[in-house]
Amino acid sequence: MNRVIEPVLLLSFLQRATSRFESKLGGEPYMTWMDQYPLNGRGDPLHFLCQINFEEMAPLPSFPKEGILQFYITRDYGHMPWSGFCEENGDWRVIYHPTINRDPDLQATVPPIDPSRHFPFQGEFHISGTYNEETTRFKTPREDAYAGSEICFVIIVSS
Repeated sequence: MNRVIEPVLLLSFLQRATSRFESKLGGEPYMTWMDQYPLNGRGDPLHFLCQINFEEMAPLPSFPKEGILQFYITRDYGHMPWSGFCEENGDWRVIYHPTINRDPDLQATVPPIDPSRHFPFQGEFHISGTYNEETTRFKTPREDAYAGSEICFVIIVSS
């Protein structure tokens, strides 16, 4: 096994209001009028978890330099994405918007979703990210073939 230095993005969260275009946890997601709000396999709206605007983040190897990456998960805390149930019922979505359209006339109205309903946090948090390299783990020679194909996100919570 070898010690491996891998890129990491150190994420910091600050509770404050954000625009639709910023990196954030909670709040209102970026959507244009052409986008359909993500639904689960039962036709219910998913809950917006977070989005990363790559223009705001430190550059990451093998990642885009622009665009917004979004994560949506089920509103039912009993079926969060780490339970096997989710894969069978479409209870999560990852959406990448390669370009960002800032025209206010093209922004969509996002359906209201009660964040207190079975969700592990409340509020809106701006996300900022700093690039770093860290020794993340030991790898076997077999795993070396995959070096550089993953990124580790280290979370730092700010008040």
